Amino acid sequence: MSHELFGYVADQNKDRNEVPRLKINLYRDYEVAAVAKASAYLQEEGFPCRVECVMISDSYLMTHMGKSETSLETEDAQAEFFDLMKGLTEEVADATNKHFPSTSRPFVLADMPDGSTATPDKAIYHALQMMDVGADAVKLEIFSEDRFEIVRALSEVGVPVVSHLGYTPQSGQNRAFGNSLEEAQKLFAHARRARDVGSIGLVLERVNELVNQCLCRPSTDSIPVYSIFSGKADWGGQSLNVWDSIFKPDFKGSFFPSTATRERADYPDCYTEEALTASMYELMRQAIVGEYPNSPMSKLQQQDLRKIICSDPWHKPVEYIRAA
Repeated sequence: MSHELFGYVADQNKDRNEVPRLKINLYRDYEVAAVAKASAYLQEEGFPCRVECVMISDSYLMTHMGKSETSLETEDAQAEFFDLMKGLTEEVADATNKHFPSTSRPFVLADMPDGSTATPDKAIYHALQMMDVGADAVKLEIFSEDRFEIVRALSEVGVPVVSHLGYTPQSGQNRAFGNSLEEAQKLFAHARRARDVGSIGLVLERVNELVNQCLCRPSTDSIPVYSIFSGKADWGGQSLNVWDSIFKPDFKGSFFPSTATRERADYPDCYTEEALTASMYELMRQAIVGEYPNSPMSKLQQQDLRKIICSDPWHKPVEYIRAA
């Protein structure tokens, strides 16, 4: 299986990534410029920094636009926001070409906003528009069974898809996932299914750290993983957000970056390319040396830990094969 967009090698003999794989969620051209500068400074100082992916996230609704969620109530609102996201994708793609060397250019991942992938036909129509303005792949939230068929439809027309599992903001189920054996096995099954319908990679959000680590273990049958708010995982990619590198959340959060010291009321005055370069330099440095992210508390029962650790999430368990 080819993962040419990723700097990913499924090598069972590696203890961990030789160069940590970073995915950066951002929105605007000046944010791209700041990340590129921060990456260059880190490399000059000897840090193994590789920005592998930049993603234009639909969280723009909550960051720059001040909304409370990423779901949209009406078709008109969905259509209007898709046009905005398409424009941001073009802006970020152009800036990525401009500010990163061609030999280490991150791939551009377009987040598909609420409503744009409601049916296979809609998904193909909107995803091809994202590809036309410079996206190299699209990201799709998986929160129901029919979403796998949408991934399949996109893959069949040649659109590379990264599937998003765990907490999916468009679904509204804001909680941690994988804190029971049953749910861990369900996540493993969804990861396999996402792979089998054509996904080129995964995003895991708010997933139990051990489950995240299992899915990130090298395997000839695995696909690359980026995780966010899911703890640390050797071999896995880490997703970081430029907004979160500066602004504290409006709630008590133990897992947000230590670089976040400003209040949202300080936007946009403190949200400059210079400030972003400094905050992203420090946040990427922390991710590279293993200081970030923090490990969330696990609620897994002790008797389930060994079952999960000893499992191969990328192969269907024997008892399931016999029952099939």
